[in-house]
Amino acid sequence: MTINDRQTLATIIQNFEKNVERLNNLVLVYQDTKIGAGRNTTHRSDLLRAVVIFNHASLEDFLRNVWVWLLPSMESEKLAQIPLKGTSPKERRTKFDFSELSKYKGQPVEKIIHESIEEYSNQISFNRIEDIINTLKEIGLEFSGEEKKQFGLLSKMIRRRHHIVHQADREEAKGKGYHRIKSISLTEVLRWKKVVENFVLLVHKKIITK
Repeated sequence: MTINDRQTLATIIQNFEKNVERLNNLVLVYQDTKIGAGRNTTHRSDLLRAVVIFNHASLEDFLRNVWVWLLPSMESEKLAQIPLKGTSPKERRTKFDFSELSKYKGQPVEKIIHESIEEYSNQISFNRIEDIINTLKEIGLEFSGEEKKQFGLLSKMIRRRHHIVHQADREEAKGKGYHRIKSISLTEVLRWKKVVENFVLLVHKKIITK
């Protein structure tokens, strides 16, 4: 790993650590709002839902940064899926002519490649654990069966985030004892936060030993 590579990786990790600090602050806000005993109000537990959403966003940000950084070093077939920057997301074209390339005359090829990858990365989603595994595989990072054992909890966090974002965390079950909004606990949320941190450490280890 070159000096530039180490610096880039350090920056990516620092960005993730800053996001963890923001998550910690959200948790503190939740803890500071505790008033008496009894069941959490929906308004208070919404702070925990915000933690879940931002936890997933922190993971996505880390994964995109790693992918953008490492993809240019992969074989040309991996780069064939990347459209030229400035291409409409609706087109998703990966072939272009010189008239399109002439807009970037005078710019280094490496810069155009990096900016094209970075622009395309905004279209990548991580709504399933399979999305994460496949995206990291594209940059040469794969996981053993033993390592995949921790993915169950990570997958659960991703599904809950999806439910919060797309169904406002409604409780689908009906009948006595069920509330309109799904219950959520600080213990559960902290476990999800920790599993993301552990996963980032695992990816970091794979990169430096690659």
